[in-house]
Amino acid sequence: MTYIELVYTDLDRIEYETLRALQGNYPLDTADTTLIMDDGAELSAHEFVLSAFSSVFNRTFCHLQPDLNDGKYWIRLRHIPTRIMKNILSMMYKGGARFPAQDFRRLRKTARHFSLNGFVIPSPSEETSSSTIVATGPSFRTFQIRKRCLFWNDAMINEEALGPRMRRPNAEDSRPRSVYIEE
Repeated sequence: MTYIELVYTDLDRIEYETLRALQGNYPLDTADTTLIMDDGAELSAHEFVLSAFSSVFNRTFCHLQPDLNDGKYWIRLRHIPTRIMKNILSMMYKGGARFPAQDFRRLRKTARHFSLNGFVIPSPSEETSSSTIVATGPSFRTFQIRKRCLFWNDAMINEEALGPRMRRPNAEDSRPRSVYIEE
């Protein structure tokens, strides 16, 4: 099976250290946001992470109040497959994601829908190589995302085999106060 790996590149040291901290120091049991998917799956995340990586989530949180019972935000995401949203969260928390090649278009469309930092497609007049997606967001600085096609065999399940994404660069409906985001 063919897989694609997307990795943030050109990260400053502070951004790199922030991704490392997110990956290791913010367990999902401390999450203050629950994303409710169409299939009933609930994905945990942190408001500050979603806001930092997505101008859509940032605007959403400006108008949303946390639940009075548990202090969490509840956001229902419509028409977005759980597997795609898990990969979006992987991009946010780990700096990269590996997924089946047939999911690439859907992931890109969803990432663009959320104005995910690094995924807003440049205008046709901008020069880019075929293996790099250069992207800018209205309130974020430019990042590059490197796309690699991989042929994955079942023996490569270990996380260390997933590539360079963390290497240092150069050295439910009844719940109150929820919001619906449709793609």
